[in-house]
Amino acid sequence: ICFRDLFAKDEAFWLIRIDMERYNIEGAQRRLYQISRQLNNSLHYYSETLHDINFDHFANLPPTELEPERGYDFNLVNEGQNVSGLKCTICHLFLRETHSTPCHHAFCRGCLMKWNQQQPSNARGLKRCPSCNEHYDPKKIYVNGVVDRMVKNDIDVKCPQHEKECQWQGKIIDYKDHETKCDFVMVPCKNKGCNKSVARINMADHKSICHYQIVECEYCRKKTTKLEFGNHLCGECPLVNVKCPNEGCQSALVRQEIPEHLAEECLYEKIECEYFDVGCNQKVQRKDMEEHNKINLAKHQKLMLHDYKLMKMKVAEVERSNKELRDELKKANEKKPQSQKPVLKNKFKSLYVTESEDYVTESEDSDSD
Repeated sequence: ICFRDLFAKDEAFWLIRIDMERYNIEGAQRRLYQISRQLNNSLHYYSETLHDINFDHFANLPPTELEPERGYDFNLVNEGQNVSGLKCTICHLFLRETHSTPCHHAFCRGCLMKWNQQQPSNARGLKRCPSCNEHYDPKKIYVNGVVDRMVKNDIDVKCPQHEKECQWQGKIIDYKDHETKCDFVMVPCKNKGCNKSVARINMADHKSICHYQIVECEYCRKKTTKLEFGNHLCGECPLVNVKCPNEGCQSALVRQEIPEHLAEECLYEKIECEYFDVGCNQKVQRKDMEEHNKINLAKHQKLMLHDYKLMKMKVAEVERSNKELRDELKKANEKKPQSQKPVLKNKFKSLYVTESEDYVTESEDSDSD
């Protein structure tokens, strides 16, 4: 009894699940049917719109907005193959996007559009057929899919690059795929700044010499064009080994270390005399500085003595100014009430200490020089 009850419960559960799935499937089918109807209505609308295209409208477009293509320019594999009716009588090439006039003459879509642009209409708005000279209504031009498929699928042609030794032969419809692989098709160089076009088979050779090919510096890993790479190595790369710019110095080090080398190490770098601050304006190579000091010892001593005298004069002037200031403060304190004297005295002491400290600092700086 327990198993029967359990089975009955499971059966009821699965029946409910099946009903739910059936409901979901029916709902999905209804939605698909609605979408299908919407698509059919849209296709019908666009089909009618395309059918009603007025070629006279294209004839009125400015030339800059309309660049019609001519027919397919191919040579036959078998020159004796019958291709009558498959060539445009305007461009004399194989028909491309075939369109026909009401008098059943076929033309390339682009050629016929250009014809309609150039040929005047009569009083009834009719054009003359390029083949039979009969009048036709441009609104009645139609797409000739039958002839268009014959051109694409029934003619055996050679690659337009056959004179450059391309051996491909096939149908026109298959040429577009071949064109993307053909070794002899002219393709533009993809390097930014290069305006050259070369045969695909020669592109690798072109890139090896192209001035706009991107290369990576082996020292600093910066990427630049071949055209700019020489300038990069000669004047920019911070990690390339270069010789010290000073004549006579044989040191070679990476470019970014050159400034430090010149400032601190290079024996051939011209530097200021150690007594520059006291008046010796000569610059000599670092290796000759000791000899310079020996030769100019007397001169340097005179300069230092002169500088010392100037400093003494300045010190004397400062002391004289301080004495005058002390005298003035003393007189001021004598005239003030007794209660304000400590204040003035403290102000004077503070001022005197500050000026003394400034003087000591200046003296220390002079000694260090």
